[in-house]
Amino acid sequence: MMLLLHKKFKKIFLATRPLHWLILGAVCLFTCGGYWFLWSEEHLETLHNAIKPLAKIAAPGVPSGGSVQYVTQSTVSFGGDGFDYENQLVVLYNRVPKTGSTSFVNIAYDLCKRNKFHVLHINVTANMHVLSLPNQISFVRNVTKWHEMKPALYHGHMAFLDFSKFQISHKPIYINIVRKPLDRLVSYYYFLRSGDNYRPNLVRKKAGNKITFDECVELKQPDCDPKNMWLQIPFFCGHAAKCWEPGNAWALDQAKRNLVNEYFLVGVTEQMEDFVDLLEISLPRCGKLQRYC
Repeated sequence: MMLLLHKKFKKIFLATRPLHWLILGAVCLFTCGGYWFLWSEEHLETLHNAIKPLAKIAAPGVPSGGSVQYVTQSTVSFGGDGFDYENQLVVLYNRVPKTGSTSFVNIAYDLCKRNKFHVLHINVTANMHVLSLPNQISFVRNVTKWHEMKPALYHGHMAFLDFSKFQISHKPIYINIVRKPLDRLVSYYYFLRSGDNYRPNLVRKKAGNKITFDECVELKQPDCDPKNMWLQIPFFCGHAAKCWEPGNAWALDQAKRNLVNEYFLVGVTEQMEDFVDLLEISLPRCGKLQRYC
């Protein structure tokens, strides 16, 4: 029975081949056209929905139904909030002692006039590394509101200060340099006794002390105490009292968090040239250092 039906359908198919192909082609065309129409409508709607938020980002403040104005580099220097990042730039270098910071800052002083930015020294009373609460408020206000001295690079031996807790919308950009702890301690040890070439006539508090660092270790004197290697941690940790406790686990974790989340660029003394290269590329206003080194 099945064989007879097969032969019958085969005979009909062969007799109507041109008509069959015409119908089959029309069905395929209709099907493909329908799928294309449905897909294109859905695709266009998806693109339209995707463009809407981009338009809002590109032109903040455009009223509903208004024309979209895309932001270009000539409109703002960076970002789309209308803030002039180029000329309002503030870089804060809370320099760790004896990490090569003086050499780096001297280059900045040489270039500030040429690159049209200001270099200002943060002089903390009695060479302290922390500020009182009133002084913190004054410092934050001076740095953020002194528009005549922008763009600017502020530098000084001061612990990290979180500007966000003072409700500052545009925080300064933090940079710093670190050094191998023991190398930094040895350098600082001899600096207190011999000074440096920056201020050669200044008499240091340990001037005349001829004890070597190795002898200091043997005598277990406080100047070479291993706890002094902790000094770099509080500069990243901040003003909290725990930051200054050598070996404090919370302080170390906080310093790591700040370094990762709050610092734009942190270099290493032993790789100072790489630090300068990155600074030149990322912040050319305060950069362009290497060619003049």
